[in-house]
Amino acid sequence: MADAPGTGERRYPSGHTIRVREGRGRAVLFLNGCGLPSAGWDGVIAGLPGRRVVTVDRPGHHGTIGAGPPSLVAETRFLAELLAEEPAPAVVVAHSMAAFQAEALARVCPEAVAAVLLVDPSVPPTHARACAQAGPLSRLAVRGLRIGPVRAAVGGIVRLGMRRQTLRPEMIDAEQWRPAWSGERELGSAAAQWLSFRGQAAELLALRSAQGTPAPVAAVVLEAAPFSGAGVASALTSGFRSVRLRRLAGSRHLVMLDAPGAIVDEIEQLT
Repeated sequence: MADAPGTGERRYPSGHTIRVREGRGRAVLFLNGCGLPSAGWDGVIAGLPGRRVVTVDRPGHHGTIGAGPPSLVAETRFLAELLAEEPAPAVVVAHSMAAFQAEALARVCPEAVAAVLLVDPSVPPTHARACAQAGPLSRLAVRGLRIGPVRAAVGGIVRLGMRRQTLRPEMIDAEQWRPAWSGERELGSAAAQWLSFRGQAAELLALRSAQGTPAPVAAVVLEAAPFSGAGVASALTSGFRSVRLRRLAGSRHLVMLDAPGAIVDEIEQLT
């Protein structure tokens, strides 16, 4: 989040870094996709002058150390405790894999969530099971990334992949994005998050099964090109009480770079 008057930063024992920009109205909580920094939302936040904004960076950013693959239960508990401090329900904006956390949050503490905006969200498979080797593989990745040539090679691959997910690839080399593909701890955190995908998907499916009904919160889904088929679209819209799907032909996966105005427009409607 770009520094602004009334912006405060908090570091938690878990390694999460929270930044709060004071402002009017209910808070807008931004959740990052796998391995991405909260600074990636800067273009969106700039379009929300005067609004209260909360961003979250997971362990591995801002000098913190990641603790291995995160679980959906632990991440949701942390976010629920964070929103318990807010005076009013928040609008939760989640990109990519963070959609799992946004839905879980809306299910376990709907009183804290005013609405959910899913930005080109990931969709859990029909059946999912945690990767039994996620922890050991994560530790192996962290050790490997301590080696300069290995880190440079992995970072180059990540950078190339990120550039292919936006219509503005030059932005990936901007200062606020660079740590995501060059920092040792940031890359280790990204590996841990990626390895947790199946486990978090399985946890979300179990939560859906246990509750048996959609999350009692309204949601908007912004889907970027290339668009998915009818089955995936149905899965995107079945997890919440009501869902409006909006497709963005002029954007790829990193919608916060390609179409920040579309995200701002939807936030304004939801608040």
